[in-house]
Amino acid sequence: MVEIAQILAKIDGVGGAVLVAEDGIVLAHTLEGDPEKEGAVAAFLGAAATQAGEAMNLGRLKRAMISMANNHIVVLKGKEYFVGLIIQEGASPALIASRAEAFLEGAK
Repeated sequence: MVEIAQILAKIDGVGGAVLVAEDGIVLAHTLEGDPEKEGAVAAFLGAAATQAGEAMNLGRLKRAMISMANNHIVVLKGKEYFVGLIIQEGASPALIASRAEAFLEGAK
């Protein structure tokens, strides 16, 4: 898990990565700040997006994003966990998500 977080954190434009179980437990991270806080955001957003997708018959969650004043967080669905990626200012969340998804597909 630590290796996955480290590889994802090396994608251009990623400021940090957190892997979190669906129940919110942090499995691995590369964050300098509070991994529990970022992990909770990733788990909450992933769970909410999963429930919304199921309610609307949209299929399996691929990615979700939340944007705040100066921060974007992209959440992806891993095998048995959510991945939260902190996006650096000026970086493209869609491009980063695409690169991370390609890596996660190969890691399965």
